[in-house]
Amino acid sequence: MENAPKPRRLAPAEVQEFILFEAQLLNERAFEHWFALMTEDIVYWMPAREHQPNGRMEASIIYDDRTLMRSRIDRLSHPKMWSQNPAAKMQRLVSNITLDHDYETNGMVHSAFAAFEFRNNEQRIFGGTYEHQLRREEGGFKIARKVVRLLNAEGVLWNLGIPF
Repeated sequence: MENAPKPRRLAPAEVQEFILFEAQLLNERAFEHWFALMTEDIVYWMPAREHQPNGRMEASIIYDDRTLMRSRIDRLSHPKMWSQNPAAKMQRLVSNITLDHDYETNGMVHSAFAAFEFRNNEQRIFGGTYEHQLRREEGGFKIARKVVRLLNAEGVLWNLGIPF
């Protein structure tokens, strides 16, 4: 069959634990510890539309390198950050953690997520997929690229202040 998806295999425990640990750090708003998981050449991308091929040739919701991520985290940590006063409570659920068919070459890990945000007596629910490109550095994994593909990326997304 032409263009049929290639099967992925379940990620080993150490990869699953790393992906779940990243979600835990974000749930706990431990942004400095989360940032420490990133490589020096990190790209954090949230496409603005389904099947968007890259973040450099058209507008994205987020397209950050390490410097922009640092700035985003500094703003989130600032006591006068109006868009996070009061701070959002978030809970991310991550599942279906699988290795790309070419993981040994590209380090790509795929997963599905649901993220629940509660702020100002309102709850929002987001869902989508993650693509993590992992590298082994300093005896553990680091994130070289993270793509967050929201199911509703083309919808109205009010005040996305928290990293996914």
